[in-house]
Amino acid sequence: MGGAEDRGPPALLSDFRQRWDRLEEEIVSRQHQLEAALLGLGQFQNQLEELVQWISHTAEQLQGRTPVSLDLQSCEIELAKHKVLRNDVLSHARTVQSVNEAGQGLLLSSLGDSTDALQSSLQQLNQRWDFVRSETESRQLELENNLSQAQDVTLEIMDLLQWLEHVELRLFFSKPVWDHPETTKEKLAAHLELAKELESKQQAYNRVRDRLQHLLASCSRPRACSTEHSLRILEQRWESVHSQVQERKERLAEGLTLSTEFHTTAQELLQWLGQTEESLSAPEPPSFLLETVLRQVQEHQALLKEVTARGEQLSSLEAVASRLKDVSRKQDCAVIQSLVLTAKERVAKVLRCTGERGAVLEDARKRAKQFSESRQLLLDWMDEVEPTLEIPSNAAMSQEEIKCQLAEHKEFQKLLRSKRPVCEATLRSGRLLRERAQLAEDLQPLEELLGELKERWDALGGRAVERQHKLEESLLFSGKFTDALQALLDWLYQAEPQLCEEVPVGGDRDLVSDLMDKHKVFQKELGKRASCIKMLKRSVRDLTRGSSSIDSQWLQKQMEELSGRWDLICKLSVSKQGRLEASLQQAEEFHALGRSFLAHLAESEKTLRHGVFPEEEAAMRECQNQLQELMETLQCQQLELECLTSLGEEILSACHPDSIVTIKSWITVAKSRFQEVLSWVQQQSERLQAQTARLATEREEMGQLVDWIAAAEESLSLRDQETLPDDAQQLEELSSQHVEFMEELNRKQPDVEKVTKSCKRKLAPELGPPGTRRLAAGRRSAVKPPRAAPQVPLVDLEPPSPPMMQLLHRWQQLWLLALDRQYRLQSALQRLREVEEFAHFDFGVWRKRYVQWISHRKSRILDVFRGIDRDQDGRISQEEFVQSVLSSKFPTNILEMSAVASIFDMNSDGFIDYYEFVSALHPSRDPLRRVADAEQIQDEVNRQVAQCNCAKRFQVEQISANRYRFGESQQLRMVRILRSTLMVRVGGGWIALDEFLVKNDPCRVKGRTNLKINEKYLSPDAFGATAACASSQSAPASKVLSPSRSNSSLSLYSSASAPSSPLARKAVQRRTRSGDRCPRSCSSLLADRAELSFSAPQTSTEAAPPEPPEGSPT
Repeated sequence: MGGAEDRGPPALLSDFRQRWDRLEEEIVSRQHQLEAALLGLGQFQNQLEELVQWISHTAEQLQGRTPVSLDLQSCEIELAKHKVLRNDVLSHARTVQSVNEAGQGLLLSSLGDSTDALQSSLQQLNQRWDFVRSETESRQLELENNLSQAQDVTLEIMDLLQWLEHVELRLFFSKPVWDHPETTKEKLAAHLELAKELESKQQAYNRVRDRLQHLLASCSRPRACSTEHSLRILEQRWESVHSQVQERKERLAEGLTLSTEFHTTAQELLQWLGQTEESLSAPEPPSFLLETVLRQVQEHQALLKEVTARGEQLSSLEAVASRLKDVSRKQDCAVIQSLVLTAKERVAKVLRCTGERGAVLEDARKRAKQFSESRQLLLDWMDEVEPTLEIPSNAAMSQEEIKCQLAEHKEFQKLLRSKRPVCEATLRSGRLLRERAQLAEDLQPLEELLGELKERWDALGGRAVERQHKLEESLLFSGKFTDALQALLDWLYQAEPQLCEEVPVGGDRDLVSDLMDKHKVFQKELGKRASCIKMLKRSVRDLTRGSSSIDSQWLQKQMEELSGRWDLICKLSVSKQGRLEASLQQAEEFHALGRSFLAHLAESEKTLRHGVFPEEEAAMRECQNQLQELMETLQCQQLELECLTSLGEEILSACHPDSIVTIKSWITVAKSRFQEVLSWVQQQSERLQAQTARLATEREEMGQLVDWIAAAEESLSLRDQETLPDDAQQLEELSSQHVEFMEELNRKQPDVEKVTKSCKRKLAPELGPPGTRRLAAGRRSAVKPPRAAPQVPLVDLEPPSPPMMQLLHRWQQLWLLALDRQYRLQSALQRLREVEEFAHFDFGVWRKRYVQWISHRKSRILDVFRGIDRDQDGRISQEEFVQSVLSSKFPTNILEMSAVASIFDMNSDGFIDYYEFVSALHPSRDPLRRVADAEQIQDEVNRQVAQCNCAKRFQVEQISANRYRFGESQQLRMVRILRSTLMVRVGGGWIALDEFLVKNDPCRVKGRTNLKINEKYLSPDAFGATAACASSQSAPASKVLSPSRSNSSLSLYSSASAPSSPLARKAVQRRTRSGDRCPRSCSSLLADRAELSFSAPQTSTEAAPPEPPEGSPT
């Protein structure tokens, strides 16, 4: 038995076939010897009749038309049956020859009618023998051709199914992810290649399908076969793959469209945003010319419309992005989200910039419109009143008319004086626009507009003065001397208050300039009235010459008063001119001093350091020097402020009322700005002093910490030089000492954090040090692991100075040394505990825990094996198995797993296949122990059958392992053990053996005759009907109990539920026409053995079928 066990199934099968062939040869030899003996005894006639009867019977069997079948197993069974018949025919060839020789001998030795009858009998025998031989050979060729055809079809179906399975795997592992357009285009191109390959396979599929349908239509027996089932599976699989390919093609095409649209729109939007941001970052300054600013406003409105349209485009882009993110990878989703967020932020920035730009343009438009409208109103009014200032002719007017026109002209002068503030405000706003203008093109037009308005206004004033002068002259020449004199005196009395010394002329630069312009106009008017004064004086001299009347005296007195007033007015005008010039110079000085003072303050403010001070001593000294320089600069600026204040107070002492507020605001702004900058400088000085003190304290603390770290490193190095003991108690003492050291290290941690709190955090934290690695060899739950070591602190800091860097480096090194020693102590202690526990290791307990753990995870053993078998080759190495279990959450360790891996590897080849994996976890399902199960089944069947006390017991015959024939039926039934109960396969379900015998054993059925039971249950026809009925009635139950499909489907997909291995795959090989047989498949072996009858159970060489799930018969 030991040698038989060492040999494999192929050697046992070859030995069995050799013994079978020798048995057949001995049987044929024995038959020939018996026949020769009968002939020798003179039994020729009996032998001839028996031979003719056998030939007739054989001819009848051969003449029956063998139905064409596409079932590979049926074809092999039919061929095996015909081989038995053919061997029987070939074995009778010697008998026929012996009979012919004996008959020829009788013909030679006999005479008469008996020879004719014998001759005809021999001829009939030879004819039938030739017919039988020819029919046997023709039937042999027909069956071989049928088998070859079935094998061809099966191979084609298998090839197509394997290719379809490969395509399904490609479709499964290549998810329809929408990536970048180029990547998606490549995926679509690859998928189109797959679709073309599918189209190229379409012809082969149609050819196989049409061929099978034609062959199935030509079959006489309409029963189901595995080939028909395979055809249905092929059609379903083809339709499924075809629909998946088309769906994947549509999705990829849609993804390419969406991805291209998204990226194109995004790039276009980002490009437009870049151009818009560039134009908005350096926009054209707003113009203060109404036509230009209106053009700018229109352009900005067009830009706003475009921004609104781009916002709608961004909304559609977000919708496309949401669709893309549903079917994109995580990193692609991040890129898409980043693009969308970037576009949204930039669009929001553009909207903000356009809003600011619009506000600036609107303000410029309002200012330009206000100036343009005011200027235009003044120009229109001047155009309207200029015709009324025509100089009248002296001859055409009477005295009354001259008086009326003079009165009207006085009213006009009042109106002109009322319009002067409007003109001055317009000129002031124009000059302000000219100063604020940023466009070089605006300066010249604004200067021209202001010059035109001023020229027109001055011309209008000059014409008004000239008209008044002409009217007064006309009044004088018309004889109204008194009225002309009175008019001059009234004008002089009216001008005197404006020229007196008490009128303040100081103020800001603009106001003094306006006063200068007004005084120039007055001086022009004064110069024009000088000729009128001279004419009056000459007229008075002429009138009073040689006359001493009262009128003459009154005229002389009036002229003296007029001359005095005139001289006074001239002196006051000259004095006011000097005062105005001095005030203008003072205002210019005040304006320049204020501007320079504020500019210097702004520069000083820029030099102030806002934010955190540096940590380096050199940088701190540089900051101190800068702050000292700034303080000196502020002292100089304080002197400037005092000069500015004193000059402003001096201006305010003789300031025009309209300029008091302006001068005071200048002084207030200068003082507040100086105090603000001075307070900032003082705050910076205080912060700098505090920072310097803190740095000194930190340096002192840092030195103390460095000394402590050096002492701790020396202590750890001395401890590490000592060899770790092998005693658990000593290791625990060392561990407790190291725990105290770690606690002291943790107590020092706040001091280090306090010193290093100024360090910046890194953007990307580095990986943890080796000391933080998991104790992979440690037991996770069976032995409670020691407390996890803390992470190395302060690894994500960027030290600002070299001393700080040295402190952090030494502190981290100390932590690493401490954690490394802690890890080594824990590992040594853990190893000792594991060695102690491994001494009591029980594989049965481990297996029970592992099976319970798999069940708790709601997994199957097949799923676990597939999870470990990454390359799907049907086997895993011991290292893969050990690492996979250790990396899971199952409580075990490396010592246990090394022993377990050796137990799992039953053949010690370094690999664990699926059956070894299942057999180690479920010993009851071990394929190597099926022989013991078969013996138990045989014993139980014999015990059940032995309960029958009839003379002729119910016939139960074992055909192979777990397969029996009951009664006279030729149907084989599978028998297995389910939870200590023997179960028989009936239809699509399972029933107990005793219940099956009660239904089928005639002696166990009560109330029925044996004849009825034989007709109803045990006849071949009845078995088919009973099976069909049982399958139809037990269909719901079969869904629960049946572990797999029928035998026909099992022939192609028996390994669908277990991992496939290249060593276990059997290739279907053809049968040649010459009758030689190639190595046969498992199905052909089963077909050959289905015709044999064994009186005792034999060792089965059949591969074990896949394990059914729990709840089905095993």
